[in-house]
Amino acid sequence: KHTKPKIILFGPPAVGKTHIGKLLAKESGLTFYDGDNEMTPHERGLVSRGQWDDKNRQTLLTRMAQTINQLDSNSPKGVVISVALTRQWMREFLNDQCGPLNFVLVRSSLLNNELENLVSTRHHEGHPITVESFRKFTSQFESPAIPHLTLDNPQDENQEHILKDRIHQLMKQLSITD
Repeated sequence: KHTKPKIILFGPPAVGKTHIGKLLAKESGLTFYDGDNEMTPHERGLVSRGQWDDKNRQTLLTRMAQTINQLDSNSPKGVVISVALTRQWMREFLNDQCGPLNFVLVRSSLLNNELENLVSTRHHEGHPITVESFRKFTSQFESPAIPHLTLDNPQDENQEHILKDRIHQLMKQLSITD
């Protein structure tokens, strides 16, 4: 029996998980879900004040797992989710609640001015991230010990065709047909 894919695009902040998730959904017919949207304004406040802890993370991940399972049951083709999952226990928790999941680590390298532009854009979208918190979250990102694929994001609008090629390669690796 062929099961529908459940793909988790994870990685440090600002590597392009959401952008890639939307492109992958468009190319494949999968249902896209941005894990950032699960955060309440109260939770965003805790993050911005540096009061975000593992208890808060587990509460958020529990809600996220319920949403992922609901989307999966309603989706004809499967789901693709973008979410940071900075710590290994968070990846294992979601895999236990929603698995089996296909994990894809999204990587990118940002120059300082690109980082500042991105943080500014995200801030205007209501995201509490600052350059300082971005660097903190990035430094806390644990190398994945869970089986995963990797997708390198060129993060350059002039190289969008390269990114689309990489998304199509990923679809082949995951046996997803468009």
